[in-house]
Amino acid sequence: MINVTITQPRCLLIDNNGSLVTIEQISNGQSYFDRLDPQTLTLLEHIPINAMVANIGHYQDKFYIGINNNNTISVFKKGQTNNSLVYLTNINGGATPMKGVRDIIFLNNGSTMVVASADNNCIYYYAVVNDTYYPLINYTTVNYNTPHGLFPLNDSFYYVAAWSIPSIYSYKYNTQSANWTQSLFATAPAPSAYGAHIFVDDCNRRWFTVYGYGIRIYDANGASLGNWSIGGGYFDALLLDNYVLILSNSANSKLTRIDPQVTCD
Repeated sequence: MINVTITQPRCLLIDNNGSLVTIEQISNGQSYFDRLDPQTLTLLEHIPINAMVANIGHYQDKFYIGINNNNTISVFKKGQTNNSLVYLTNINGGATPMKGVRDIIFLNNGSTMVVASADNNCIYYYAVVNDTYYPLINYTTVNYNTPHGLFPLNDSFYYVAAWSIPSIYSYKYNTQSANWTQSLFATAPAPSAYGAHIFVDDCNRRWFTVYGYGIRIYDANGASLGNWSIGGGYFDALLLDNYVLILSNSANSKLTRIDPQVTCD
């Protein structure tokens, strides 16, 4: 196991260069974009960014950072020199602005961007035209509170982790109606605090990071496969190719790299 101190780390991702990326959410000062070695958790870059960041998404060479204090998404690409990002544009919700921007995913070979907007219980769909043009396609108001984490299974199916009542919802695209059909997939039993993020591994298991509890694991039908009570504050989980797990703990300001000794059996 490896533990390193990172101030209030949030979402985790692997970028085009195979580096681990997270952001530090500093509520009363400068926030940071961090790039690390996923094998050793050695810090490679520590770049100051906007204050009050909430999440980060990634597609190809661009990073999408949700800004909490103005409810927009700032788009960056990696700079040519170390410790630099190049600002491209800001994205908002148009006439119905986003509020509490959370997770961001991409569908249809990157031509569609999906955004969870937690504070107004909406999901936004944007067209990705080029690096600086992201017109709003539409948005939908969900019938549950605080959509938070997103995970795409394919271009016509994705999952949403709900924060305030820790649950997972599935969304399937209906080609006849050209709409997304929502279904409740699973609700985490007590004790559970907040539903943060979800991912699906190569064995078709759903890993649900529950802030205040740890991780709950489900099969493709929503049946519980196991629980991992590792304590409070865990915000996101990322599984590497060798089944090593990286966890962000925003309450305790640390990243953890651990081998949970799991297989597909």
